[in-house]
Amino acid sequence: MSVSSDQSLTQKPPTPFRGSLVRTVVISLLLISLLPIIIIGIITIIRTSNSLQEQTIQQLASLSESFSAQINDLAGTRTKAINEINQSEGFDQNLAVIFEGPQNEQYNVTLRNMIEYFNSYIQTPTEKIFDQIAIVDSAGTVLVASNRSLVSKNLTANNFIKSLYQSDQTVLSYGAGGLFPDQLVLITSKMYRNVAGFPAVTIIGFTSSSLPVSLLNSSQS
Repeated sequence: MSVSSDQSLTQKPPTPFRGSLVRTVVISLLLISLLPIIIIGIITIIRTSNSLQEQTIQQLASLSESFSAQINDLAGTRTKAINEINQSEGFDQNLAVIFEGPQNEQYNVTLRNMIEYFNSYIQTPTEKIFDQIAIVDSAGTVLVASNRSLVSKNLTANNFIKSLYQSDQTVLSYGAGGLFPDQLVLITSKMYRNVAGFPAVTIIGFTSSSLPVSLLNSSQS
């Protein structure tokens, strides 16, 4: 009995070092087992990020191509319409009467006929080519317009419209210098100088555009 008792009394408790070593080994094994999962997760995140970036770039490129195609199509149609107007039968003679003003007895009839002709490009059976058409002289005065309230007005104070004088352009404008508030407008201008004895004029066509809506629909499809 005394020997057994002595042995039990001499047994030593576990050392702190041994417990610490066990914990270290267990944590190390856990980290080793988690390492592949962490690596796979990082690779997945990188691949997903790259994939999203590529998709975004491709979508932006597609939208850009769609935008350019629609702009080119609209511009081509409007330029053709402007050319049809200035090449129409009697255009030079009618414009000469408009230049002379009300003192010409044919002025009112000619003005009405030209406005009606302009409106044929606004109220068409298939598509509205223009929202407004105007002929502006070199001083900025509206000689004739589909919107009769613009006739005889001077647009020189409108710097944007002034920039279109005496030029052949197709431009996109937001608001068109205040003529179309809060709208995106495609503007087509063409200088015309074939009326003998009179200065060149600028034919300007305005078309409100639904391009932002159509592009948004394209991006969602």
